[in-house]
Amino acid sequence: MLGVLGLAVALSTSGLGKRISYYLLAVIGTNTAVVIGGYLWMSFFLSAFIDDMAVIAMMIPLVLGLLKTVDVKPGTSNFGKGMMMAIIFGTVIGGICTPAGVSSNIITLAFLNKSANMHITFLHWTVLATPICLVIAAITWWLILKIFPPELKHLPYGKDVLKRDAKALGPWSLKEKTTTVVFLAAVVLWLTSDLTKLPISFISLLILGGITLPRVGVFDNWRDLNKGIEWGAVLLVVGGFIVGTASSKSGLATWVVQRLLHPMALLPVFLQPLAVTLLIAADSLGFSSLATTASVNVPFIIAYAQQHGLPVLALTLTAGFASSIHFILVTQAPAMVLPFAYGYFSFKDLVKVGISVTLVSAVVINIGMMIAGMPAGVAMVVK
Repeated sequence: MLGVLGLAVALSTSGLGKRISYYLLAVIGTNTAVVIGGYLWMSFFLSAFIDDMAVIAMMIPLVLGLLKTVDVKPGTSNFGKGMMMAIIFGTVIGGICTPAGVSSNIITLAFLNKSANMHITFLHWTVLATPICLVIAAITWWLILKIFPPELKHLPYGKDVLKRDAKALGPWSLKEKTTTVVFLAAVVLWLTSDLTKLPISFISLLILGGITLPRVGVFDNWRDLNKGIEWGAVLLVVGGFIVGTASSKSGLATWVVQRLLHPMALLPVFLQPLAVTLLIAADSLGFSSLATTASVNVPFIIAYAQQHGLPVLALTLTAGFASSIHFILVTQAPAMVLPFAYGYFSFKDLVKVGISVTLVSAVVINIGMMIAGMPAGVAMVVK
């Protein structure tokens, strides 16, 4: 997390974030509703193949650069809230599309192989999950605009101004080049970590080292970097991990899940994905990691489906998807904590959109498992 925070500060300090924002807006346009959607979909597609934290690390400086350019004040602007919500929801929802998108997907596949003796391919997962996620993301874009209608209909400049300002930035500085190299190297290492066996924490150290290299680094020393890091975000995540770990190791999470699963079996088969998604959305409130949510819930859902003669593969995949579909508390995922740290939205703001998106996701996943699940070989009817 420190590596990601340091990279975000470097993107902002070097001016690279501002330069990229100009280029992006020159393509997207200046209609604020479209701009919000553009950043949401960009986060969505990047997150399908890149770790959520890496996507957030790239998108936050771009958003901050844009918001500062139009002089948006933290906590008071619907446009600022909408932009931050766009990268949060786009990143988390997009991560569900492929097994490579987020760690909870990998955990789900592992449990499916180990506990249920079933195998699903990368393509199989992607074909089933992507249409569901596309629908959820499209509805989320609409909800963000309805709940937080931007006070600005258009950004206060046109494409010609954006191109002119981008050109006025001049040639790339050494700091921008260093930031670009460090960022691309980090993304490559994140993507290939399974092959290189490099721990994520070690890659984080490489990021911090790269942006503070003598002569070519973005920062001359650690003190300069330290001033820009949002330490409140670190403490918030640590607190969330403590709560999640305590809930898991004390048996509280297990007790809650087991007590809720038995009466759920009374529901008809076609409503089981809806019930599983809502159950996981509720018990995930005590966790601070999508991976932890999957680790706790997926084994119980597999046992539940086997015990009651329900379609194991379909409900296990539902549990895997649902492990990422909960947006009620900021502490439920680091990808939500980082944008929150900059003060553009409050806990209450996230709840306004988050509960709606969570409920919509439960319905869409249920329908998706019934419709898109059949051709993918995930039968919802016990034979």
